[in-house]
Amino acid sequence: MIKIEAPILIIAFKRPNTTIKVVEEILKAGRINVYIAMDFPRDDKDLTNWNSVKKILENSFPTAKFDIPNKNLGCRVGICSAVSWVLSQED
Repeated sequence: MIKIEAPILIIAFKRPNTTIKVVEEILKAGRINVYIAMDFPRDDKDLTNWNSVKKILENSFPTAKFDIPNKNLGCRVGICSAVSWVLSQED
């Protein structure tokens, strides 16, 4: 089993099946210092899967810190924002 000392950033959006696989692997590593960034849904079509992903992550990592903007930022800004957010949390 791989032991990871650094915090982990999960960048998620609307893929519940992929999220489950990622969660399973992180939990195998015994990781508890998890940050989660989720871009806001673009529209109502994204909302159902986005909510599913959010619930999976909340249930899997109850102590994780979440960063969810109040509007959709898109990939470029959303990912850069997520990385900057985690770096600001970790000194």
